Amino acid sequence: MPVADVLAWLERRRPNGELTVTRGALTRRLETINGAVTRASSSYPTEQLGRILVGSGAVSEEDLAVALTEPSKGMSLGKRLLGKGILDEEALRLALEVKIGESVYELLSWDEGTFAFEPAQRTRESEVEVGVSLTELLDTGAARAQEWREARELVPDDDARFLVADPTALSLGRMVEDVVRGLTVREIILEQKVLPWSVVQKLAELGRAGKIKLDFRLSPLEPVESGPSPEALLSAAEARSKRGDRVGALGLAKAAQTAALGDDGVTGRVRAFERAVLSELARAYLTRWRVPRIVRKAEEVDCLNADEKYLMGRIDGRWDLLSLMRGTTLREVEALVTLQKLATKGLVSL
Repeated sequence: MPVADVLAWLERRRPNGELTVTRGALTRRLETINGAVTRASSSYPTEQLGRILVGSGAVSEEDLAVALTEPSKGMSLGKRLLGKGILDEEALRLALEVKIGESVYELLSWDEGTFAFEPAQRTRESEVEVGVSLTELLDTGAARAQEWREARELVPDDDARFLVADPTALSLGRMVEDVVRGLTVREIILEQKVLPWSVVQKLAELGRAGKIKLDFRLSPLEPVESGPSPEALLSAAEARSKRGDRVGALGLAKAAQTAALGDDGVTGRVRAFERAVLSELARAYLTRWRVPRIVRKAEEVDCLNADEKYLMGRIDGRWDLLSLMRGTTLREVEALVTLQKLATKGLVSL
């Protein structure tokens, strides 16, 4: 039974309840009331409401961090942001409607999986009244689902990595820079704080244009002769650092170091980027006493690298950040960058 048929049945019968659709490690849930979708949720951190709000500019990362770390008393994130006056109802409603639409459009492109529908009057209290009609979603969803299928021919899954096929592509901006850094599709989505579609669509466009190609190597750190030169990578790192993204710049600089193994000049420039990142993150995280705590278990997320898994395993909710760093095998800059990534992914709070 195709997903479109499942949704068409819900549109005709108009039952109240929750549709759960699962494919592999990804589970989506849609709450339906009287022929409209009133809530969408996903097991992937790339689709959390907080990330959508930050990515759209509706709230700042600092305000989101405060809302996530304060006691919730059973309140949803949206309600906490509304209660603090950080967000207005219209901005929240728009974000929720976008989240519902994008969830359904991607879901319609699935050709395998399982589903279940559980009748209920209401699964959860809503932050604001939201409802996107199934008729509207199905009318616009067919074309969007086809776009998803076409993009997935070039970007097969969120664990995929790419290589730069055309060195001139480095001038095309942040997306290509993240490709050079060896990030997976999921990691790019998390770093750029956007919904999956915008990243998958852009990567597919770059692939069609011959600017990037799928990386089929076992290790993303293996040098590639046809890739950008170390000097080009360092120039891109300098440009990114001037735009204020020092962590991203360090990733590009390390890619240059990998492409020029044994070059002391390149290594020296990488150390300069490391010092800048260490200074920035130390000011952000070490100027006052903090205790990292795990918000979500590492095994719930399948996009962690070795350093992230290691640091997650050391966090016990008792060690303060400075003591934790001193007790790890990671260098200070590596520990702080890894901590920032875990916090960005919503796995760790301070």
